[in-house]
Amino acid sequence: MINRTLDWISNHDPRSREYSFKQKMGSSSIAEVPTFWEEGIVLDQGKEGACVGFAWTGELLAEPSAPAIQPEFHSANMLAVSFYKSAQKIDEWAGENYEGTSVLAGAKVMKSQGFIGEYRWCFGIEAVKSAVLSEGPVVLGVPWFSGMYGTLPGGLVIVSGSKIGGHAILITGYHPNLKFGNQIHEVFRWRNSWGAEYGTGGSGWIKKKDLKKLLSDGGEACVPIDRKIPVFKDIRANAWKEAVSPA
Repeated sequence: MINRTLDWISNHDPRSREYSFKQKMGSSSIAEVPTFWEEGIVLDQGKEGACVGFAWTGELLAEPSAPAIQPEFHSANMLAVSFYKSAQKIDEWAGENYEGTSVLAGAKVMKSQGFIGEYRWCFGIEAVKSAVLSEGPVVLGVPWFSGMYGTLPGGLVIVSGSKIGGHAILITGYHPNLKFGNQIHEVFRWRNSWGAEYGTGGSGWIKKKDLKKLLSDGGEACVPIDRKIPVFKDIRANAWKEAVSPA
């Protein structure tokens, strides 16, 4: 596997507590059934430390805001880098001479460019589950451990080894009792930006208890609200700046 750069930076703005997904949902009850959102094309950030931009681009290309025509591979990857650089310009760290940015900065870019109406935050694993079941994909920023670079057969992630950085990734599904070998686990599906060789076709599975651990270890989970369907007017790789506008 390519030597991947891990550049999500944790940022927990205390004001985010005023915009929790739980507050939006109220006391609504959601059936815990297998739920999977159609994922867009597989992105590949290579050695580029732009995972926040790639995670948000993945969200843009997946249901429920998936465009009728998916962009060409190189165009989509360039778009992700553009989102990342835009996020660096508005995040809380001075200048751009550093690697990484926050999921919050990415959310602000998506809102300012008209792709989402607002965003909410999941404070805890149950809120993440509710969001995936009812709204769509959830953008994560989580600590990354050395054992998470690869997956087991079937795409199951094992949270093990030493903490080596932070990574942004997209939750795209949930299953309450999926079988892996001889064991059954409650899992979430997530879409990475490390090409199709990661997991099974670019996506993996993480146990609920492991994702809970990552969130409690400083992770953040953002839920896009009022998504706009992007329109790719020109999907040539050299025309990516003019390619996207929200419908």
